Amino acid sequence: NFPIPIIPIETEKLLIEITNKITNDKNCTPVIETLALENEIDIIVFKIYNLTYDEVILIEPDFKLIKEEYDEFIFQ
Repeated sequence: NFPIPIIPIETEKLLIEITNKITNDKNCTPVIETLALENEIDIIVFKIYNLTYDEVILIEPDFKLIKEEYDEFIFQ
């Protein structure tokens, strides 16, 4: 079994907003760099699943944030 968390509507709206921004940016300029936005989505998903920094590093060895930055990351 894989747990599917129930997320607040605000978080869902934020993820939709970021995804739409990436899609719109890519449609307007296919070569535009959207890595920062994609990384933000990754961090939000890690936080939704309450992953620790060490768990994130196991999943994503090239994770760009240091532990303190990850621990302090807040989304609303």
